[in-house]
Amino acid sequence: MLRAAIYARYSSDNQRHESIETQFRICEDYCRQKGYGVVAHYQDEAKTGTTSIGRDGFHRMLSDARRDIFDVLVVYTLDRTARQELDYYLYKKELQAAGIKYEYATESFDPSSVDGQFFEGIQVAQAAWYSRKLSVKVRDGKDTNARQFLFPGGTPPLGYDATPDHHYIINETEAAAVRLIFKMFIAGSGYGPIIDELNRQGFRTKRGKMFGKNSLHEILANEKYCGTYVHRRSYGKQRRNQTAASGTPNAIPAIISQETFMEAARRRELNRGRSASYAAKAVYLLSGKVCCGECGHSYNGNSMSSRGYRYEFYQCCDQTNHGSRTCKNPRIKKSWLERHVVDAILKMFTLDRINAVVDKALAKYQATAAAAPDETAQLYRQKAGAEKRLANLYKMVENGAADEFDLERMRDIKNQIRAINEKIAAAGSQPKISINREQIKRYWYKLVAELKMQNRPELIRPVLQKIVNKVMVYPDRVVVSIGNVAGISGHNGNGLALPLNPLLEINIDRKAA
Repeated sequence: MLRAAIYARYSSDNQRHESIETQFRICEDYCRQKGYGVVAHYQDEAKTGTTSIGRDGFHRMLSDARRDIFDVLVVYTLDRTARQELDYYLYKKELQAAGIKYEYATESFDPSSVDGQFFEGIQVAQAAWYSRKLSVKVRDGKDTNARQFLFPGGTPPLGYDATPDHHYIINETEAAAVRLIFKMFIAGSGYGPIIDELNRQGFRTKRGKMFGKNSLHEILANEKYCGTYVHRRSYGKQRRNQTAASGTPNAIPAIISQETFMEAARRRELNRGRSASYAAKAVYLLSGKVCCGECGHSYNGNSMSSRGYRYEFYQCCDQTNHGSRTCKNPRIKKSWLERHVVDAILKMFTLDRINAVVDKALAKYQATAAAAPDETAQLYRQKAGAEKRLANLYKMVENGAADEFDLERMRDIKNQIRAINEKIAAAGSQPKISINREQIKRYWYKLVAELKMQNRPELIRPVLQKIVNKVMVYPDRVVVSIGNVAGISGHNGNGLALPLNPLLEINIDRKAA
């Protein structure tokens, strides 16, 4: 019995999930008539067939085809897999290369025959023609809506709703949030305080979520709020192909005045210029290493300017993205944190202390190496178990007791055995690496010497990245984990990353920060 997979898709938000169910039902009836066993269903809802981008169900189907999960792909109609000629034949070729047959539940031709391939070519071209024709009609419909200043569909911007006849109307509850955003921004407030105030007053986004930085950016740049209807801003798949936007003032109800919007635009342009003037000047030595001890989010490098002075600090990204609504762990000054981390490392690796650190590193490595199972022996045990399961399935086939699911298991086990054999071959070609006390000591001496010698941030940063595993920031202390020893070489020169994390921890009192 052949194993069949069914793929279903519909392309419009105006269609419903029942479209998927109908396609599944008809394809299942087809499989019963052909004597196929259905082993998998894949679906994509409200996804266009003109591209495979975003079609997760389609890509899962292709992945499973490569893993020999099914033998034949059944679809409702030819255009369910692709509506572009090139895409259709490329995907069909990929499935055929994996040994998968293509069949259609509602088409009358056999795609494996010469005549069937002729009719298939006609229908592929027809599906592509229909898709392009539909795109023109949709674009024309949007042009018509734009001339009448109608809502094009989807989700209206915050502050607006759409009437049944597609006209914009103001949602006064949401409009209050929009006015607050513009008022605070023009008054000089940054995104963080605005987000805090919105969430404090109980305002939510159009999707019912708390506000974030991206929400504010889109609102402050949306000309609709001052009554300007903008058409065709996002046409074209790449920015260079976009059609120039055309805006019509006073075309829809305004939530803010034109003057307010222009003042906010001026402020955004001013902020953009300031950001560009500071770009690439600050080097955050501990970038990617600092985490919040309260909520677990990363502490990212950030900066702000006030009265001509620039403040640089590390701050919990939960605050920078959503304001201070959740994490209350305060930001920490960049210069203070980096200076104390470097000083603590240099104090830890003085001549009188480095021997103790090296001894600890060596002991930890030896304990880890002794406890680690022999990888090759473990792989051979896995292979023996897989071969035993395969032999049992062969007996079932010989006795006539196997069904399509047992045959599928046989294919999976064969793939497992092949993968194990590849790992065994790879493990056998790698020489065993060992290190000794002197190698660890030289490694640490070299890193600490580099840290002492460098005086430029861009040269200090890569050294710290090698030494430091993680910096956990708590309200009252900072804990620095040391032990990243990737780069130590074994006796044959091969690089070795030791599982010594953390080798040791350094506690720094934060009260003076």
